[in-house]
Amino acid sequence: MKRWIMLLSATLICASFIAFAADSYTLADLEQSMFKNNNELRKMELELQRSTLDVKDAKWQRWPTVKVQASASYIDNTLSNAVVLDPDALLALYDWPSGTSPTASGGYLTIYEGLEPIQYQFTAELTQPIFTWGKINNAIKLAQAVSDAKSLQLVDQRKRLSTQLAMYVDAVIRLEAIKTLLEEQLYVADRLVRLTEEAFMSGLVLKLDVQKAIVQRSQLDVALANTTYELKKALLSLQTMTGISDLQTKHITHTIDVKKFEKLAEKDEQDILGHALFIEQPSVAALRQLEQAAALNADVSKASLSWKPDFALVANIGYGGSRFPFIETDWYRQNDYSLTISIGLQSMVWDGGSSLRALRRAISTQESADTESKAALDTIRQTVAEKFAALKLALATAEWQTAQIDMLNEALKIKQTVFVAGYGEESEVLAAQMEVLAASIAYEQAMMDASISYHTIMTFF
Repeated sequence: MKRWIMLLSATLICASFIAFAADSYTLADLEQSMFKNNNELRKMELELQRSTLDVKDAKWQRWPTVKVQASASYIDNTLSNAVVLDPDALLALYDWPSGTSPTASGGYLTIYEGLEPIQYQFTAELTQPIFTWGKINNAIKLAQAVSDAKSLQLVDQRKRLSTQLAMYVDAVIRLEAIKTLLEEQLYVADRLVRLTEEAFMSGLVLKLDVQKAIVQRSQLDVALANTTYELKKALLSLQTMTGISDLQTKHITHTIDVKKFEKLAEKDEQDILGHALFIEQPSVAALRQLEQAAALNADVSKASLSWKPDFALVANIGYGGSRFPFIETDWYRQNDYSLTISIGLQSMVWDGGSSLRALRRAISTQESADTESKAALDTIRQTVAEKFAALKLALATAEWQTAQIDMLNEALKIKQTVFVAGYGEESEVLAAQMEVLAASIAYEQAMMDASISYHTIMTFF
């Protein structure tokens, strides 16, 4: 019996470990789930696929287009039989001079060969562009530039989401720590309120002191509620990004690497700015591609102005007859062929100024793209500089808070020793505990600010 109980216990323990492992996610697991389930990324991937098809369409404009048309007609009540005439009977209708007699032909003269009721018609037209003022080549470059920009935007978005995911994971861990510290503060504050009320009942303090203790305790309630709210928002953001609807803090297995923050803060600001604005960075390269696309769009509009003819080679092949070609017998004797090769010219003579207005819009779009690109680069430069300064400030604050926590812990130990010896008051020990907890909360907040600044900078790396 004991053996079966031990076996059952071992099975339950293994099952609990398996269940725990199934609900545990590392940062890499969350990132993989995000890339798989994120709707925003999926939308951008579909846009990239469509832009790739646009490139193929643009390239195909270089090659000929072939149009084929086939039809069959049925005519009822046609004279299907040939109409013939005996030439001898025709000659007999004339009075020939004496001594003159025409020679009999011995055959019949066909006046109407007849028409079969079913007729087939086939036509094929081939059009090969020859000269289009660069519209086709520029259209290909335009489609390729747009496709390249979308590809770079997808890479940049994946990087942004990865850093944003890491930022939220760090925030969840820090907020959970702050929540725990606030709950400890509430426990200490409750004890302080009770001690203050007892002192008031003994006439040692004023009622105002009791009210102050209650207000301070209520302030902690508000801080805890606000922290819980921020934690809930961060978890909801993680659930939306990863597609894991039941994700909670307990499911996340992650250790924050503070050394990465310190290593980045030690670098030179100009080096970081140069790296963020490097031309090969996806965010910067995408802006350049969009500028190029706007310029190519203007070139296409210039080539589409009136009085700029396009030239193309046009070949037409036709077949008509009462026999279906290559299938019915004797088809090659019942047909009519046609072949026409020509050089075509097409030009818009007057369109009410539409092409000119389109050119002006394209030039305006090009100027807007240049302006937006410069503004985006300025935003990147400003954001990186601000977050780099904020990172240094947050790390300095965290270092100061660490030293303060050590100092306050030493003061707490002294007060506890004095209280145990019977010379101090419990309220002084509780107040010292509140100071230690407050400094610990400030440290967590500083490190959360450092995490936000670090991951924001890494978005551009």
